[in-house]
Amino acid sequence: MHRKLKKIAILLLIITTNFWIYTSLQIKRVTKRRILYNPMECRFIKDYIISPSERFCQKSPFIIIIVTSYVGDFELRNVFRRVMPREKLESMHAARIFLLAEIPPNEKNITQSLIEEENKKFHDILQGAFTESYRNLTIKHLMGLQWVTTKCPNASYILKVDDDTVFRFERILSILLRNIDDEDFLMGYMLNNTEPKRDNTNKWYVSLEEYPNKEYPTCVRLVLRNYPYSSSKTNK
Repeated sequence: MHRKLKKIAILLLIITTNFWIYTSLQIKRVTKRRILYNPMECRFIKDYIISPSERFCQKSPFIIIIVTSYVGDFELRNVFRRVMPREKLESMHAARIFLLAEIPPNEKNITQSLIEEENKKFHDILQGAFTESYRNLTIKHLMGLQWVTTKCPNASYILKVDDDTVFRFERILSILLRNIDDEDFLMGYMLNNTEPKRDNTNKWYVSLEEYPNKEYPTCVRLVLRNYPYSSSKTNK
């Protein structure tokens, strides 16, 4: 009998290699659970236009893949589905959802009915009640994290990727199947001693009103050593 799972972490991996999944991998269950964060009291994150059914996490997936996707990127999502079909993911105790937002007012080639039809066919869309924009990506990320930690509390890991990301899922699983004793496991790039971008023409511009400090907080302790594809970097 499994104890409550305690390890939940975010994996932020962008790796330029080929897609391939080995169906012979045997998933070793993690036996402890830890809540990732306290759900934010934010209407935009809590309100969903479309969400996966309650059966999404019935099979207690080992890892949930959350994929940020522009609402109109049908083809990119379909490439993901063809390369990593749901049946293959289920055989590896994995599941996937695509994170979308509302159609922008100036978008003429997308309709909400098309998004709803897509979800009826694939049942893998989580659409939030906020407008698609680059500045709203943070809200989209938090929406995905909150939904997974609320609806799939028995998942051991969360892997966050973009819909145009190419990665080796079997390599990620091989890392996770090692004995990782740290319950606060987070894999990705560390951005310590990073200053906010104050130039309003910069893609990552942050105003003083949004964040008044000179540097972002130091990253929490990360388990990065001995794992390929991970490093400590600072934005340039």
